[in-house]
Amino acid sequence: MTESTPTPEGAGSTSASYEEFFNPMAGDWILRILTRGGQVHPLRLSFLYVFLFLSLAVVLSWAEGNFFAVPGNKRLEFLEDYGNWLNFLFILPMGIVLIYNYYGRLRRGLLRLVTQRVVMFETEEDRVSFLKECHRILNRKLLFWISVTLSLGLNVWLVLNIRSSWNGMAFSSFAIVPFRLYTFINFAMVFYFLGKALLTVRMFRFVFRHHVVMQPLHPDRCGGLLPLGHISGAINMFLGLLTLYITVLVVIDGVPLTHPLFLSVVLGFFGLAFYLFLIPAWMAHEEMKRQKDEVLQKLNQDFQVLYSRVTGQMIEANTMPRPEEQQELENLSRFHHLVVALPTWPFNIETLSRLFAVVVGPLLVAFLKFYLEPYLATLKKMTW
Repeated sequence: MTESTPTPEGAGSTSASYEEFFNPMAGDWILRILTRGGQVHPLRLSFLYVFLFLSLAVVLSWAEGNFFAVPGNKRLEFLEDYGNWLNFLFILPMGIVLIYNYYGRLRRGLLRLVTQRVVMFETEEDRVSFLKECHRILNRKLLFWISVTLSLGLNVWLVLNIRSSWNGMAFSSFAIVPFRLYTFINFAMVFYFLGKALLTVRMFRFVFRHHVVMQPLHPDRCGGLLPLGHISGAINMFLGLLTLYITVLVVIDGVPLTHPLFLSVVLGFFGLAFYLFLIPAWMAHEEMKRQKDEVLQKLNQDFQVLYSRVTGQMIEANTMPRPEEQQELENLSRFHHLVVALPTWPFNIETLSRLFAVVVGPLLVAFLKFYLEPYLATLKKMTW
């Protein structure tokens, strides 16, 4: 069975027919269970998830007398735990939506590359085999168990080391159970996502070992490779949320933003963001540039042959070029300008903005802390 070019009307149905072979969410058992295999909308899941665990934590901490702040009590009560309120009400809902966005971008993007013949195959069996291998690369079972183990270990460490807070073992016997279950699920999803992001880069390497074909007039203005930039952008949006949360949490806890541990964590996220963005982009850039250079070289050779023949006739026979030769020269010149204008990077301003979101969040929080804190202190004194 040889490769054929589908009509635009058939592209959507063709993409749908390949969905059974590629599902990047297949190995994410936590999210699959919470969403009933992807049937629950992410916003509805976020609301139900937050409502369930927040309600349990509030009711049980209230029953245990750990909810309201007590004058003179140095223990951190639940109502004063601004970091976890931020986690419940903002970070978690946004995180679930962004993870969903990543899975959706990844699935639609790869299927678009296949159905629009940006990645070419000799037979239909090769195409299906390609999708199955991408599915296998992304859904390693070991990654799930590593994520669960890391989350369990981190939660055990937190339980053993939290001393003067409502969710420490010394002050909470019931409220700690739903709260720790909640944090266990959250940490596991974060660890799994980070591992999945690294596997996505591995999948990109596998993609570019195949016949990737530039499409100069593709409407995405990236030769048909813009889905790769969108996938990288979706990853960086989630990383930006994590760096913003860590920064805000550090500020709430009164830790200096110059603390070595904080700086190492944030710089680590910065490095990971640039790696996950630039490596796929660079692989696409090299392929786009190679194909562009090949076309330009062929155009130059054809132009030189025609130009030498025409100018030779003008000199030797003292005659002007025939109309068809003039038209051919003009066509080659126009096509040369078209190829020169082709992009060689698979992203646009929208995609770049998602990379900068990782950096802008912590910088914005630092700006607010260092430049607005004196004014807030003055305002507080005037108010009280």
